[in-house]
Amino acid sequence: MCVQLLLKSNHMTRINPHQIVSQTSEDRKECKKRLNEWHIPVFNAFSKQPGRHLNNLPGFPEGAEYAIMPQNRYQRWLRQGMEEDDLVTAHYTDRFPSKSVEALANFYFVAWGFY
Repeated sequence: MCVQLLLKSNHMTRINPHQIVSQTSEDRKECKKRLNEWHIPVFNAFSKQPGRHLNNLPGFPEGAEYAIMPQNRYQRWLRQGMEEDDLVTAHYTDRFPSKSVEALANFYFVAWGFY
């Protein structure tokens, strides 16, 4: 059984990755702040809807504008040959079972950890 660990006040707390954790009011506030202040939308990575139609996938299957200009040489290199109004493409993912999403969403990474 996979058990996640959370560092809290210099001690480890065990978290069961198979437990579905409901969204809290604080989570909803954070989502609204991300959308309103930083223009970062929230996508559900799981769905009970059948089918894998491109327009039903989480993310930007139709493409999206770059949020900011390139910030370093690597980003400039990646965007070479692109026009300023070209869209970012392939920024979407498949949908997953809710238990898989929950297990990943509640995994607390530790600096210099070996995963």
